[in-house]
Amino acid sequence: MRLSTVDSIALAVRAMEADVGRTFTNAQLAQIAMFSKFHFNRVFQEVTGIPPGRFLRALRLAEAKRLLLTSGLSVTDIGTLVGYSSSGTFSTQFKHNVGMPPREFRANDGYRTLVLAPPPPSFGAAQDITGQLECSVDLAGTVFVGAFPEPTPRSVPVACTVLPGPGRFRIENVPAGRWHLFSLASARGGSPTHDRPVLGSGGQLEVTPGKSTPARHFRLRPPSPLDPPVLPAPFAVQVPHPA
Repeated sequence: MRLSTVDSIALAVRAMEADVGRTFTNAQLAQIAMFSKFHFNRVFQEVTGIPPGRFLRALRLAEAKRLLLTSGLSVTDIGTLVGYSSSGTFSTQFKHNVGMPPREFRANDGYRTLVLAPPPPSFGAAQDITGQLECSVDLAGTVFVGAFPEPTPRSVPVACTVLPGPGRFRIENVPAGRWHLFSLASARGGSPTHDRPVLGSGGQLEVTPGKSTPARHFRLRPPSPLDPPVLPAPFAVQVPHPA
């Protein structure tokens, strides 16, 4: 029976999920997916949105987030378990992708405080982005909506907001440029790390000085097995920019 392209890529994803600490070569993953190594990278990125190496790093950091919240292992031991030979490299990658260092992530139970601040002057003219967010499942807690430089979010957004639930949203001070809207929440019974997340993409938007940006409408959905793990730490509280 011939596997579909999606099924073949799913084989490679499951292999990485089963052993996140292993160093996979592209040739090994291509063999698992039953593709030639010359076509594997392109097809993998078409299906998942990111290259296989970055997908594996996301899986490693997602597992590190889980271990930080559920185990008493040291940061160094966790980094080693998920495939990092250097504690410094692990901490740097964790902060770059999650938005806070591993120890701070653990101390804050996986959350961070959202401080609304105006964009740096170098970002140019900013404007507010509005829209409507829908969701058909019962959510636990707040809903995050942010603008990121890439379709797959990493680190911290250029601008964002936290909502009490689905509905209309306004993201203030989105700087000029091309950004990707992303939203994240947890379904009731879930957790901030793995359990029952729901997410949504509002697509790419372009903020141009002197030109209004159309409102965005999109829906939260459960992630598919081929969605990369969501790495940025969720926001627990929204507070104004300090004076």
